Amino acid sequence: MEQAIALRVKQALDEMIFPGCVVGVVTRQGARFVRAFGKQSYSTDGRSMQSDAVFDVASVTKAIPLATVTLALVERGIIGLDNPVVSFLQSFDTSPQKRRVTLRHLLTNTVDLSLPALSSMKYSVPSVIVRNVCAAPLVASPGSVYRYTNATAVLLSLCLMNVTQRSLGSLARTLFFNPLCMWSSTFDVQKPKIAEKRIVPTEIDPWRKREICGEVHDESTYLLQQCYGKNGIGSAGLFSTVPDLLTFVEMLLNGGILEGHRYFSETMVTAMHTNHFPQAIGSGGLGFALYPQDYMGKKGTASMFGKTGFTGCMVVLDRSKERGLVVLSNYHYPHRKTDLGQNRQFRADICDIVFS
Repeated sequence: MEQAIALRVKQALDEMIFPGCVVGVVTRQGARFVRAFGKQSYSTDGRSMQSDAVFDVASVTKAIPLATVTLALVERGIIGLDNPVVSFLQSFDTSPQKRRVTLRHLLTNTVDLSLPALSSMKYSVPSVIVRNVCAAPLVASPGSVYRYTNATAVLLSLCLMNVTQRSLGSLARTLFFNPLCMWSSTFDVQKPKIAEKRIVPTEIDPWRKREICGEVHDESTYLLQQCYGKNGIGSAGLFSTVPDLLTFVEMLLNGGILEGHRYFSETMVTAMHTNHFPQAIGSGGLGFALYPQDYMGKKGTASMFGKTGFTGCMVVLDRSKERGLVVLSNYHYPHRKTDLGQNRQFRADICDIVFS
């Protein structure tokens, strides 16, 4: 397996799909390997990629930790999956139909709001973005249409802040990162202080007119952080490593238990990879996408689920095969690509190698 992965990554490096990446695999029994490839950039003096390299994992944040923090709070009885969003976020209560939207709908992306992509609001201000998200009318009945957007993650983040009076980052550290010893997983690379040489640059951004390294790549999340802090919004913003994410995956492969500590019930882990709204074509589990997805290859089973990030990141696990995969890369370095096909095929090929 390791040799096949190395050969496929070499092909990707030769094709300049990305300057470098880190790939890791873990089994339910805890066996793992992690290997780094290439460099952090295409510069001749660019740093070699290391196995503990820290990446902006982009929308992986929506699953780890936003969705999983939410589900941990559900298991503790603090909130309920079928609690209406308006019970936590009064500004969302702009029509009778929106009172039917629940946390379960947010987690499964089955809330179809009349709202443009939040990235189109990057010249706006945080208060306007939040006002537009909360006031947006529903296009379809909750649970009837799958629509993946940052807006649902923003709404869920605001709900968590309002009910707990704590930031997402603070909750994630308490519930997962500290007990799982995920010391390099953070929304703020200054807390804890992560060595600059470990942080992988994401893109040379024409909007911010600088290289993005150690700050969130997603534009709307970047703006919202100015209001809610780096720890507040879970649409993007987590920085992590392959070893850290493999630890989280290993816990899920073991039905929510790791080293004698229970983080989730078996029932909740199963709910993560259960389709809660099969009538909504494309609908996923609670915070995760379900097999089949184009990036998951052709070797998965009904218990495969995962999440990707725009920056070039992927977390996939198959509970029936007792194996998980993490791939972190800076696919959009130095400049953002419009054609995602090469990376999609690379991801699928790696999944086929690992889950064959």
